[in-house]
Amino acid sequence: MAVWRRLRTWRALGTGGRGPPADDRAATTFSITDQGNNRIVEVDRATTDIVWQFPPEHPTSSQALTGPNSAERLSNGHTLIADEGGNRVVEVTADGSIVWQYPVVLDTTSLSGPAFASRLASGDTLITDTNNNRVLEVDAESPPQVVWTYVATRRPGADNPVPTRAVRLTNGHTLVTEMLDDQVIEIDATPEQNVVYTFGKLGLAGDGNERAGTRPTTRRSSATSRG
Repeated sequence: MAVWRRLRTWRALGTGGRGPPADDRAATTFSITDQGNNRIVEVDRATTDIVWQFPPEHPTSSQALTGPNSAERLSNGHTLIADEGGNRVVEVTADGSIVWQYPVVLDTTSLSGPAFASRLASGDTLITDTNNNRVLEVDAESPPQVVWTYVATRRPGADNPVPTRAVRLTNGHTLVTEMLDDQVIEIDATPEQNVVYTFGKLGLAGDGNERAGTRPTTRRSSATSRG
């Protein structure tokens, strides 16, 4: 029987473990971020057996994870991992090889405590650089370069927002969860990075009684991009 510690994220996987299925009910396996055990595992839905994990049983020093916070199975079968305690994001193959990493040389000014990472349709990678209070988009070059930055502390009243998740929407906007500001915000794609939508009140914890259909407070402010 598997023993889990501090499970962070799980994702339904399609046939052969390649990316999410069109319908989660069709999933044959699940990817689980087992943060407390410093690993990512793929579990068979029917048998609950672990069919894949990273790092492998006897990892090299470069393969070892430290408190991973999220994992995303890519369409090519690779896995993108936000290695939060390792201050890096890595892309690994099914055989455990690391084929992409940001930053190439570990440096907390480049990335510190990344809580989430996702691969964009462009091939760039969107990273929540949590401890540095920002969201980064880095390209697929070697070495990867930062091509877009949202600095969360530049928003008026956001002294230590601690962003934990960022998702690029189909309209080009970016949705960001700011944990200590108790808000979810939507940033537009303009150079001014206007905040066009918010859910929750800045710095005011909700009581859990928000009802479906209630329109949250909408504010508009701006923050300047920094590379």
